[in-house]
Amino acid sequence: MCTLEALLLTDKNGLDMVEAVSTTTGKQLSATYFQGSRPIDAVWCTKDVVIQNACTLPIGYGVGDHRAFVVDFTMHSLVGINPQPIVHPKARRLNTKIPRCSEAYTTTLEQDIARHRLIQKLNEIHQAGGTPAQVKTHLDKIDKVSAEYMAKAENRCRKIKAGCILFSPEASLWIKRTLVYRSLLQYRAKSIQNRGNLKRQARRCNISHPFQLSIQTIYARLQECKHRCRYFKRFGKKYRVKHLQTCLKKAKQNQDESTERRILQIIHQEKTRAFWRKLNWALGAHRSTSVRSLQVETEDVLDGTYVNNNTHPATLELFQTIGGIQKLVPKDSVDQIITREAWQTLWNKKQEETSSSPSWLHFSHYIAEHFTVDTPRTTLGITTFPTASHSSAINLIKEKALQWALEATASRLGPRALHFSVKHKFWPKVKYGLCANTAPYKTLVDAMHKPYWLLAPIGGLICSARREIRFLDTGFYGNGFPHWGIEALIEETNKILTPYGTKGLLGVQLQLSMELLTLELGLSSQPLTISYQRYHNWVTDCYLKEWWSRLDRFGFKVYVWQDLICLPRTGDRWLMTAFEEAGYTGQELVMLNLIRNHQQVIFESDIFGADGVYVDKQYLTCREHNAC
Repeated sequence: MCTLEALLLTDKNGLDMVEAVSTTTGKQLSATYFQGSRPIDAVWCTKDVVIQNACTLPIGYGVGDHRAFVVDFTMHSLVGINPQPIVHPKARRLNTKIPRCSEAYTTTLEQDIARHRLIQKLNEIHQAGGTPAQVKTHLDKIDKVSAEYMAKAENRCRKIKAGCILFSPEASLWIKRTLVYRSLLQYRAKSIQNRGNLKRQARRCNISHPFQLSIQTIYARLQECKHRCRYFKRFGKKYRVKHLQTCLKKAKQNQDESTERRILQIIHQEKTRAFWRKLNWALGAHRSTSVRSLQVETEDVLDGTYVNNNTHPATLELFQTIGGIQKLVPKDSVDQIITREAWQTLWNKKQEETSSSPSWLHFSHYIAEHFTVDTPRTTLGITTFPTASHSSAINLIKEKALQWALEATASRLGPRALHFSVKHKFWPKVKYGLCANTAPYKTLVDAMHKPYWLLAPIGGLICSARREIRFLDTGFYGNGFPHWGIEALIEETNKILTPYGTKGLLGVQLQLSMELLTLELGLSSQPLTISYQRYHNWVTDCYLKEWWSRLDRFGFKVYVWQDLICLPRTGDRWLMTAFEEAGYTGQELVMLNLIRNHQQVIFESDIFGADGVYVDKQYLTCREHNAC
């Protein structure tokens, strides 16, 4: 934050605010922009707000190139003990994109202004004169009245309907008939007195002699109308399309271009809305349902001796059936020893919101007990392991992809809808977290075959086609599915190159990791330009090593923006390069590299004396363990 803004916020006679993170942690903020040197973002609050904890995330963990702030406020200090209820805004009836809506609004408002002579009243106030206070009072009254007329015009400009049944002349007729029969029942109950309006509505709906119908006949016809409305609610789309096509044909015959454009716009909007509704219904998240628990004596149920007068007879019959099944199972036929792996596998798939016992302890208490170092941890939507294992992480991604593919298979999507949903729904869900996955290229490729095998027939490709065609672009008659190995390389490259070289925490850590990779390899100051297949056994497995393998597979070479380690002397060489030129190969080079790292030398000049002729004696013996 700049000095002027900080002074304005912290002025004791003004806002008197404090910076949340610095006040809570007692430490000053570092740079909040990935290329910055000082903080330009902050969270300010007044002193009466209670802060439980606060922190800043590393650059790159949030959205964008700024740090994300996490501040835990107490609800009472923000909104009080009795907060105001949330009032949902009313729908706006006035929509200027609908011509008839704006025309109805203008017509109603102009009629009210003319009827109540607002313009003449303004002229009278202007001609009457008077003090400014009197003129202001009269104008305020007219302004208040005009505001009421505007609200009235908006309420009458159009009707907002639920939209459960698509409009068509056939559906509209049966809806109006339903309303008429309900009004007839209200007329018989003396709730409606206007006989003329009811008779006029019945005539418009082709209902003859409405007042001569018996109550039983009215009820029977009302049930038939409801049945027809349910039919149009389910199959009204074809009648709606027929109606729009008829209106479009009439507009073309009358050469009414504005009406024709409006009808075409309505057809396009409804088609797009129906497309997205179909995708969201078929591929959306399914809501979980809650189940009430029933507390019974387990042993009595299994023995078939449970008796309770308050239990429903159907439930008692179910318990007796369970007891009969239990008697068919031989005693001690089930292994009662539960292994650690089985316990972890069972609880890893449970939903935390479930209440599991009379103590009302939810499943989180039991799920927390099975956590080990091999248990995945999900943070900000990315699953990682304390042991840096990638197998379970890639299995979670594969399971997510398989679930989506099964839902798409059961949804009966067409090829065009499938490609659209893969691009906008499937791939954003699967690719999130690939940038942090260290699985080998072959593991990523193998994981994507089963989901794509399920999706290939929907996209217009037979299952027996070669796998490569599934990833081929649609312009070359392929399915065009994203390739996990290639996309992982793209995501990982973006994740590394964005913060690298900055002064933020993530940028410093990546640069440190690159320096360690360079030192351990000991061949060049540009390790990402060297063959991975030849030298991968020389370095420890790490995040940058996996990135290096993917770059080398596709022939990419990445140059560090500046040499991390430079040659100390002119004509000097890297020591491992000298060993290669001396004729050492294979396992000999691996052993020499281990010894070089143990002796902490990098260049050829490190092991020679000042004259460059004799080897320094300290490198002819083992280095002490406590040596720096």
